[in-house]
Amino acid sequence: MAGEATSWQKEQISRAYVHALASQGGYTVGEWNVDKDGVDVTLRDRGLMIDFQLKCTQSPRIVRGGYSFDLDVETYDKLRSTERSAPGHLVLLVVPPNLELWVTQHTDSVVLACHGY
Repeated sequence: MAGEATSWQKEQISRAYVHALASQGGYTVGEWNVDKDGVDVTLRDRGLMIDFQLKCTQSPRIVRGGYSFDLDVETYDKLRSTERSAPGHLVLLVVPPNLELWVTQHTDSVVLACHGY
């Protein structure tokens, strides 16, 4: 199944990426089934927490040597609100254009072909 991925596939690879890194770092992951506060996942280490809004793209826009992502104003305002109990950040996951290359399984490893920013 090559071609442009659906939004649910992009969401799921983003969550898998966060889970893999959080597990390696020793963090717990809280997931939210409703994204009304602009938060998809929360990482926690003892009493410290950080909220993340996850976005994924197969065709990143490069601006001034970095990536640019058009986040809707409502979500942006939620992430930067001063009334948050945990800092909010946007995570942009860049995946290959070909969906079949996102995850490669070998006899001794599983490779996620993506980069998070």
